[in-house]
Amino acid sequence: MKLPKNPAAPRAPAVLDARPALERELADLQLQVAERALAAYEGGTAERTKLAALVSAMETITFQLEANVLAHGLAMRLDREAVAEWRQQVEADPVEATAGITRTRCCSTCSEKNGCIITRGEQCAHPITVGGVGPRRQGDQVTRTLFQKAANHLKIPGYEQQENSA
Repeated sequence: MKLPKNPAAPRAPAVLDARPALERELADLQLQVAERALAAYEGGTAERTKLAALVSAMETITFQLEANVLAHGLAMRLDREAVAEWRQQVEADPVEATAGITRTRCCSTCSEKNGCIITRGEQCAHPITVGGVGPRRQGDQVTRTLFQKAANHLKIPGYEQQENSA
């Protein structure tokens, strides 16, 4: 099974990025209120329908802006869950997770954003460039397994035997 190199793209930043455009759109609509209201007074049903559509659009955008905090909170939770799910996939297949590691470069699933795959996002534990897993992670079986698989990829003496006996 080919693991995705990264979790799903985060959704929370897009929620925040959309806010300024919504604020500008609302401001533009508010500039139309006087003109549409006057047209509704002077015109007939069609002009009142246009005014009602303007009010509806403004209410919708206002509601969306008010709900922005809630939407952002939900998106952040979904983003955390996506990362956790991705990490579970990675941990379930240590051989694939450590694929792409070289003597000078980390695994293809490691990244600046998501951190070290071996230590689950913490400080790098590349078997050659760093030399090992820090003391805080020594008791973590998943970390030890990922480190061992990475060491096996690099053919570091002593780890082939450990894998066979594990």
